[in-house]
Amino acid sequence: MTDGTADTQELWPQLLQAVKERMRFAWILLSQNASVLFYDGTTLTLNMFSPGAYDTLINSDCRSVLEEVLAEFPNPPPAVELLVQGRTPSPPDLPSSEGPT
Repeated sequence: MTDGTADTQELWPQLLQAVKERMRFAWILLSQNASVLFYDGTTLTLNMFSPGAYDTLINSDCRSVLEEVLAEFPNPPPAVELLVQGRTPSPPDLPSSEGPT
């Protein structure tokens, strides 16, 4: 597989513009809190700058808007991976079976 990171980084502003046309909130979130980290031809890896931005992206329609926009570009990636500050986000703390203390 080839490294298409540089090409994807150049396309990032166009992707963001397409996101903006669909959902302004998603554009604000992504333009201020995400960058292209890597693209290997099959997976686009985005780096989210903060856990809060990641949570907002995951818990809103923003991710689906991003995926819709990516699907319209030539050679869309079949997968989008999100990292937080360069690392895989940890799963949320599981609630205790004893309930809140």
